[in-house]
Order: sequence, then C-alpha cells, then structure tokens
Amino acid sequence: SVKVWAPYVNKEDVQNNSVENLSYDSYADADYYAPAKESLTAGATDSYVEDDVNMVSVYYPIVYNSEFKGVVIVDIEADAFSAVKADDSGYSSISMAIVNGNGSVLYSTDSEETGKNYKDTVSGNYDPIAAKLGTDSQFKVLDSRTEKVARYFVPLDVAGQHWWIQCEISTHEAGAKVFLVIRVVTILSIIAAFDLILFTYLRLKKELKPLGEMENVASEIAKGNFDVSIDYQNKDEIGRLADALHSF
Repeated sequence: SVKVWAPYVNKEDVQNNSVENLSYDSYADADYYAPAKESLTAGATDSYVEDDVNMVSVYYPIVYNSEFKGVVIVDIEADAFSAVKADDSGYSSISMAIVNGNGSVLYSTDSEETGKNYKDTVSGNYDPIAAKLGTDSQFKVLDSRTEKVARYFVPLDVAGQHWWIQCEISTHEAGAKVFLVIRVVTILSIIAAFDLILFTYLRLKKELKPLGEMENVASEIAKGNFDVSIDYQNKDEIGRLADALHSF
C-alpha cells in the first residue's frame, strides 16, 4: 500500500536512532536517481556540496523483471578519500586527486580544488588530458607550456564508471631525484671500470712474467751459457715454450 518508500539515514539520524522518509519530489530529478531510472545501470554523481560538505553519491538501481523499482544510494564525504595521499615527504611538491570521467574533482589533497571542474585546476592546454580521460589506461601528461609539472593518471573502476587517481609533481623535483640516481650510477660505473682495468693489468703482469724470464734464458743460451733453468709448471703454451728451452 506504500507507493513511495524512500528511507534515508545520515549521521544525525544514526545519532538520534531515527530514519527519514524522503518525498518523491525531493529526489525525482536528482543526479543519483534520474540517471539510474533511465539507464538501469549503476553510476556515481559529480562532486556536490551539502551542508557545506563536499560529497559524491554512488547509486545502484533496483530492477525486478526488467522493471525499475528504485535505487540504493551511498553518500560519500570527500574526506573519506583522504587515504589517497603521498607519504613520501621527500617530494614536497607532490599532490593527489580523484577525478571522475566527467572531470569533476571528487577529492584533492589541495582542499580548494575539491568540488571544482578539473579543467579549472590545470594550467596550460587541457585537451591532451581530456582526450586521455576517455580511455581506460594509465597515462602521463606534461604541462604543455612550461613542462614544469608532470601529472600521472591511474584508472579506478567505480560502479561501472572510470575514475582517475591523479598524482601531480614538479618535474624539477622529480628530475633532481633521477639526476642523483644517474650521478651515483655514473660514479659507480667509473669505479667499476677502474677496478676492471687494474685487475686486467695485474692479471696480465702475472701471466707475462714467465715470458720475461724466458727472454733472459734465451739471451743466456745465445751467449753459450746453458746452465740456466725456468721454474714454470703449467702445461699451457708458455709451459711448452719453457720445456723447449729446457731441451737446450
């Protein structure tokens, strides 16, 4: 006998142990209801403000025998996304944000950007970002004017929609870390090359020492002195040469 039943519970209702029943007119055209009724698919709203709090609503239609019966909604405060943050204090310029497919900033570590259209927070040409937001693969975009800022985007599937986790960082700061790594690797490479050259020199000096002794022996034999010997035990090419000299 109840044609419209729309129970709604917020924080106050939980504290007061009560349930509100919303009138149909209050939500008939709402972004969390009308799209669900029309498409019969789940989704999420853009960021909006309610009682001075930035919110986003995720909705799931109730469908029975292919007929729309209602919708279940979950209202999420923007601060609930605060777990998305950069813990590495080594990058002071880094900032994080969550952006939906429509370009609405659902959350940002810069609180002034939360609730804005993402386009309004970007300096330079927004078109390369807008084109990529229509895909489902992670991507990187440099500031088209100064290339002083790099933005990295990772897709996130929420209620059948593509949201994006965006990480923004100064290219100067990021490059400084890369340059440090390159410098360390270069220094280590030079040290490794020096060690290799030193090892090769000492190895060759050791291997060629018997040849110097054989040169002295050959010189003595040429002078008619056959009372000479070579102490070389290895059976390699140098050893065979030493044996040949011994035969004299």
